Amino acid sequence: MSENHNPKYKLDFGAGWYDLENDGRDEFRWMKKNASCFFSGLDDSFVKVLKITAGHLFPDEKNPILSIKQEEKLLQNTEIAFGVRDYFIPLDPTKGNLHINLKLNKTFDSEVTKDPRTLGILVKKIELLHLFKGTYLFGTGWYSEEDDDGRLFRWTDKEATILSSNDLINNHAFLQFDLESPFKNLSQILEISFNGQSIAEFLTLHEWISHVINLSAVKEKLGLDKDPKKNKSCVEIKFSVNNTFIDKVHKFSFRRLGIKISDIRFHNNEHEYKIFQIFQNKSPLDSLQNLPRKSDFQKIKSYNFNKNLHEAKKGLTSLKSLPISLYVDVNLKCNLMCPSCFRSSTEYKGRVWPTMDFKLFEKIAHYLFPTAYKVNLSGGGESILHKDFEKMIELCSYYQVRPLLYTNAMTLTRKKTALLARSGTVMGISIDGASQDTFERLRYPAKWEKIISRLDMIKDVREEINNDEFYPYFGVVIQKSNTKELTTFVEMAHHYHFDLIKFSRLDIYYPELKKEEPDIEETHRELEKALEIATNKGIRLYVPNLGEKGMNEKLRSLIQKNESFPQKMDKNNPDRFVKYPSLKSKYCQIPWSETLITPEGKVNIGCCSGFELGDITKNHFKDIWNNRTYRKLRRTVNSKKPMSCCKPDVCHFRK
Repeated sequence: MSENHNPKYKLDFGAGWYDLENDGRDEFRWMKKNASCFFSGLDDSFVKVLKITAGHLFPDEKNPILSIKQEEKLLQNTEIAFGVRDYFIPLDPTKGNLHINLKLNKTFDSEVTKDPRTLGILVKKIELLHLFKGTYLFGTGWYSEEDDDGRLFRWTDKEATILSSNDLINNHAFLQFDLESPFKNLSQILEISFNGQSIAEFLTLHEWISHVINLSAVKEKLGLDKDPKKNKSCVEIKFSVNNTFIDKVHKFSFRRLGIKISDIRFHNNEHEYKIFQIFQNKSPLDSLQNLPRKSDFQKIKSYNFNKNLHEAKKGLTSLKSLPISLYVDVNLKCNLMCPSCFRSSTEYKGRVWPTMDFKLFEKIAHYLFPTAYKVNLSGGGESILHKDFEKMIELCSYYQVRPLLYTNAMTLTRKKTALLARSGTVMGISIDGASQDTFERLRYPAKWEKIISRLDMIKDVREEINNDEFYPYFGVVIQKSNTKELTTFVEMAHHYHFDLIKFSRLDIYYPELKKEEPDIEETHRELEKALEIATNKGIRLYVPNLGEKGMNEKLRSLIQKNESFPQKMDKNNPDRFVKYPSLKSKYCQIPWSETLITPEGKVNIGCCSGFELGDITKNHFKDIWNNRTYRKLRRTVNSKKPMSCCKPDVCHFRK
C-alpha cells in the first residue's frame, strides 16, 4: 500500500454551512440539514476518494445518517458517530468539476446543543484523495493502529471498509488477513463483502487466525476482468460483524469495537491457499501428507483449530478437523513405587507395564502432530525412561507441537533437560514432599539429595537456555503426611523461580491408602496460609475441590485473588485449547478436540484411558476418529443421557 497523495483541486462550500469556527486547535464548520460543496480544477481521471472528517458532540443522542450524492447519484448512507472520525466515500470517475450534495436525516435540538442555531454535524475537513494503481487505503470504520506484543493491528467498528484499486484485485489471486475476536464464546460472525456483494462469512475465534479469500469469485461477480470501464473505479471491501462492545478504557471517545484485523495482503501464493482450503471442505488426513513444509505447521494448526472449534460449537458428530490436543502415553513403566499411585495396589503386583514402540510413535507424529498444538507424553508412567525419549522430543520440535510432561525427575540428565528447555516443554515435577522424611516416604525409593540436585540443574539449564516457553512447575498430591508442608512447597517454588504449583486431591485407589486421606478442615487452614504467601510472591496455586467442610469466605477470597493475577502460563497455557467440564460448567469439548493413544496403540477418550474407541495399529486414525462409537460419544456427551464413562459420578471432571 503506497501513500495516496491529494490531487490538485479547488474546494468551494455551497449552501447549508455555518461560518468557519475555531476551537483553539482546529478549524471546523457546522453543517445544516442539507449542504453542498464543489471541487473544480481536477486535472486527471485517476480514481478519487472523498474523505470527510466529521462527527458530533452529543454522546446521548442517536447518531445521524449522512447521505452523500455525487451530482444526483446516491453514493453512500453513512452513520456519523459521536466524536470526530474520518469517513471515506469512493467516487465515480470524474474530470474537471465535481458536485457533492450532503443530507442528514436529523439535526440536534437546541436544548441538547445549547445553541440557537439548527446544528447538524461538525465537519473539520473535506478533501479528495487519489487511489493509485496497485494500492489500497483504510476507509471508514477503522481505529488507529495498535501494537499487540509486536503484532500491529487495527480495531474495526461494527463495519470497516478498505478501498482498493481494481488492478490490485485483478493482478492477484488471493486476499489474506489475520483476525482475532474479543468474544470468547464463538458468537461473533464476520461477513466480507465486495461492492455490497457478500463473498464470505467466518465464525471468529479469540485467537489470531488467518483467513484467505479466493479473488476469482470476486472478479467474476463484479465483472472486473470483463468491463474496462469498471477498472477506472475502485472496489470497496467491507468487514462487518454482528457483535460489538464499548471500549471502557477509552470512555471519553466511546469507541465501539468490532474485531481486530492484522496483516492485510494481496498475493498469488497458491500453496498458502491450498493449506487454508483443506480445512474448509476436506479432511486434513486426506490432503496434508505431501503438502506441508516445516514453515507451514503453525498455519496448519491455526486453520485446524479454527475448524475444530466451529465443529464443536455446532455439535457435529463427524469431523473434518483433527484433535488439537493429544495424549500419547509412551511408557507405563516407572522407577518409583509411590504409595499414592494406582500401581501400588496389590491387583497390579507383578504386572508388566508396556512401552510404545518408536515406529508407532513416528506414525502418530506423522498423522497428528502437524495439526496439534500440544502433546502430553505422560500417562501413568515415567516417560523419560523410554530409550527413544530424546528422539520423541526432537519430533515434537520438528512438528512444532508443544510437549507436556509429568516426571519424578530422578532420571533427568543435563542433556535431556536442555532438550526439554529448547522445545518449550511444560514440565510438571511430581514431588509430594517438602522435607527429606516426607519426600522419601511418599516418593519411595527416591532420595531427597537427588531431587534437590535435579531441581538445581533445572534452574541452571533454564537460565542458560533462556526460553520463556520452557515451563517447569510443581505437582503435589495433598495427603495427610504433607498437609503441614503446603507453605514449604510455596517457598521451594519461589526459590527455583517456579510460578505454579498444581495441588491435587488424593484418589483412594486401594483400601490401605485410606489412612493417608487428609483432614479436610486442616487442609483448608493450611491452604489459607499457602495462598497468602503464594499471592505475595506471585505464585499461582491450583486448589482442588475438597468439599465445603472448612471452606470459608476468606479462603474463597484468597483463591479468587490468587487466580486473578497474571503469570507466564496464561499466555501459552496448553489447557486453553480444550474446554473441560468443571463445577461451573458441565459442558465437555474433549470428544471433538482431544484424544489419547496408549503405548499399545489403543485410541481412547482423551480423559479416560479405560474407554477404547479403536486401535491405530489396525485402522487408520481418520476412520477411528469418525467411527460409530466416537460419533455416539459426541452426540451424547453433553446430553442428559451420556455414555457410562461421561456420567457425573464417573467422570473425573464432573465429580
